[in-house]
Amino acid sequence: MKNLFLFNIVSVVFFVSGCSGLHSIPPASYDENTPKNTIKVFFDQWGQVYPKRIDTNIDKVSFGFNYGFNIKMYMEQKGISYNAEKTYTELATEIKKKLKESGENSKLVFLIHGYNNSYKKASDSFAELKKILKPSKDIIYVEVFWDGLYKGKYTFPYPLFYWFDSMTYSNLAGQVGLRKLLNELDDGADINIITHSRGAGVAVSAFSDPKYDSAKYNCDPAKPFDKQKYQVCVPPFESVDKKQFARVNLIMIAPAIGRGHQIKQLKKNMPENSGVYIGFNDNDPALLKSMLKSNQFGDTSFGAVNDYYHSISNEVNIDKQWMQRVRYLGYHKHALNGYLNSTNDDTSCLFWAANLLDMKPRDCGLSRRGN
Repeated sequence: MKNLFLFNIVSVVFFVSGCSGLHSIPPASYDENTPKNTIKVFFDQWGQVYPKRIDTNIDKVSFGFNYGFNIKMYMEQKGISYNAEKTYTELATEIKKKLKESGENSKLVFLIHGYNNSYKKASDSFAELKKILKPSKDIIYVEVFWDGLYKGKYTFPYPLFYWFDSMTYSNLAGQVGLRKLLNELDDGADINIITHSRGAGVAVSAFSDPKYDSAKYNCDPAKPFDKQKYQVCVPPFESVDKKQFARVNLIMIAPAIGRGHQIKQLKKNMPENSGVYIGFNDNDPALLKSMLKSNQFGDTSFGAVNDYYHSISNEVNIDKQWMQRVRYLGYHKHALNGYLNSTNDDTSCLFWAANLLDMKPRDCGLSRRGN
């Protein structure tokens, strides 16, 4: 009887924790008081872009089976019009205007946060990244927020149980939302993208379609679909418009991705002189769950499992060093601040190789692919 009681308690805890992730939702005024060199863009769990002003207070959901929050449906229920095309046009126009005002040597840098980040935590991580890059009038930042759920007050201490949903949400944020925004930019744009953790899923999905276990494509998030047949509803998305970019530099710190993302296709969909720079850490406990030899916890082996990384590197680096990495030593956590502070030279090496820092850090073994 005692064992049955304990089993029931554990079952309840696991069940509740599975639906207790908080939605990462921006405040109504999230675009106000933003620095002149920064643009904010927020995607919901279907990859739908938030308007630049929400004009309504969105109730934050703490329990609800981790369902995908739909900003379009929410606003229409409140009697507020939603026009995604107008928002994308506004965002692209603002980016192009700020780049022009900043001058011909300005750089466009997208920042994408990781899994289990609230809006505030993501904002704080972006501020820390900017410190490493140093304040510069020549950098225009696009801060990319996505709703991957995060640990709330009553959430189970290790937020594994909504990780599976968040893997999908990150893919949709990139494949549906970020890809469309990138396609709106001028032909020949230089793109720099910095990610942490599952933010890599957003970035890679913007250029290469991710693999889903079972998905229904071109479905409507507002309508039910056969969940016994499909696990994922993928709304309509655009093809990658490769001609839009002169070069893409993708910097992924502790990337929480694996076999669900096609790195060979990523290379194919990037311009010739692009580069990928990996912050690799085979001591990162959040990434090493892949070593359990099971896909039950989601494959995150790209940023931590040496054999898998080399198998990919051997495929994409046949002729040139298109993909390079630094290897963090002595850092046994996953938090971004540790990657930025205790291992500062390694992270600065990544940024230097991608032409985002002028001075090459001491002992940096990477090389630059042009200026």
